[in-house]
Amino acid sequence: MRRLAVPLILLSSCAAVPGGLVFSTVLLRSGGLTRSYVVVRPARAPGPLPVLVELHGCCTTPWAELARSGFVPATGGAAILVYPAGYDEHWNAGACCGSATVDDVAFLTAVIERVPPGHPVYLVGYSNGGRMACRLACERPALFGAVSAFPCPRPPPMPILIAAGTDDPELTVPVAGIPHVVGGFVEPSVVGQAEIYAAANRRRGLPVVVRLYPGGGARVAARPGRGDMAVLCRPGRGLRAVG
Repeated sequence: MRRLAVPLILLSSCAAVPGGLVFSTVLLRSGGLTRSYVVVRPARAPGPLPVLVELHGCCTTPWAELARSGFVPATGGAAILVYPAGYDEHWNAGACCGSATVDDVAFLTAVIERVPPGHPVYLVGYSNGGRMACRLACERPALFGAVSAFPCPRPPPMPILIAAGTDDPELTVPVAGIPHVVGGFVEPSVVGQAEIYAAANRRRGLPVVVRLYPGGGARVAARPGRGDMAVLCRPGRGLRAVG
């Protein structure tokens, strides 16, 4: 049974910046804890905008992720950006990281359920936030217009984009590479992880193809009714949003 968040919202700060964007920090009570998230939205919008929820990695903050990812300049006010804060700068993603007693699924569900109707919601996560995005996609897939799938007992079919930096010291891209151990967990290769998702969709009769883009220059288009996987690799240790 899902534990519901207490519907208490407090706006703690709000400031407009050049370019017509408004940055707000919102407090929310969930699971007996006071949690928060940052919202970046245009001061004026012609109509409902897409909402991008981005989950930061471990040991950092929404503000640091906001600066790192580059989604604010990349979207140029054409989307509403939401940056939730993990408890003690971590996410309880299941097999790795965070406090096992913190219900981050309930917290993030409460955040997303506050998006008004008519705004499509998309989810992205970095590092530990990527793991949390996978868990949330598995347990609450109906919340999003586009999500990543986690290898769960009955995963919903969906296209997936996995982005990786070729020089990231904690990642192995090809299946034949030497796996890394991070925090006591053996990390699968990036391509191997994509194959896990693909196998889950193939078991449901979907014609799935895994594509590797080593140069990172591919434009990936999701096709309804399929569960295709795209692995996008770019030079360097990490990725930033690009227009």
